[in-house]
Amino acid sequence: KSKEFGRIATQNAKNVILQKIREEERKVLYNDWYAMEKDIVQGVVQRYVGRNVSLNLGKVDAILSEAEQVKGEVFQPTERVKVYVLEVKDSPKGPRISVSRTHPDLVKRLFELEVAEDGTVEIKSIAREAGSRTKIAVKSNDPNVDPVGACVGINGARVNSIVNELRGEKIDIINWDDNPAYLIENALS
Repeated sequence: KSKEFGRIATQNAKNVILQKIREEERKVLYNDWYAMEKDIVQGVVQRYVGRNVSLNLGKVDAILSEAEQVKGEVFQPTERVKVYVLEVKDSPKGPRISVSRTHPDLVKRLFELEVAEDGTVEIKSIAREAGSRTKIAVKSNDPNVDPVGACVGINGARVNSIVNELRGEKIDIINWDDNPAYLIENALS
């Protein structure tokens, strides 16, 4: 009997330890992803779940809901796509991550990644009609740096890589200093 008890006790102890390890791993994963909220990540399309798209972001999956998809965008499995991390929630199965392709900050973050001008070029305002057009107002904190030129890049290289990521969405870049704020507020109307 005592041998039997020893085996069961050992098994229980092992299970408790494994459970604790899994909980810690989940916590670490959640904290890592929570820090990525409002940032851009690249995911790999797995499949459609109804009208939502399941994306693999490495150790975790994310859901691109129908509401956060650009109308008319269709994804193929294994396709790589950049998404904006809207929110990260904790759940017993690990972090639940919701992402977006329509959020204006997706465009903002893409420009911040592309235009590494050490904070000289600032995005002051952005208006987006996802899938068709975006207007972005930029300002330079250095009189020798043209903010629009910095965003467009040589032969349009910078803006074109963003347009490609957004599958042809038109992007207008305007100089904040030339345009009073109300022009931007009403840019899409």
